[in-house]
Amino acid sequence: MCDDDIHQGLMLDPAISRRTFGLMTVAATGVASAAYAEAAIAQNGDMSQPDAKDVLKKTFADTGRTATVEVYPANHGWCVKDGAAYNEAAAERAWTELSNLYKTRLV
Repeated sequence: MCDDDIHQGLMLDPAISRRTFGLMTVAATGVASAAYAEAAIAQNGDMSQPDAKDVLKKTFADTGRTATVEVYPANHGWCVKDGAAYNEAAAERAWTELSNLYKTRLV
């Protein structure tokens, strides 16, 4: 799930979270309080804030939360099928990860 114009996430269950966000927004939105989180970061977001992924990983580790923080080889908006940044391979991988998250964490 990718948001193209706004940096807000979707909390599906208080125990898990899959969000896309302005890279440092996560600290303000409280995703570190989830039992498990996935952070999907666009390559151009990583280029603009290269230390953000490390800050996120450290934040999750410091709070005892399990999280996956990954930089995708695509630009922000890569999952929006009719968007300019759409990247089919990266989008399919992101949706597969989301589907796996639902299958393994929503019980």
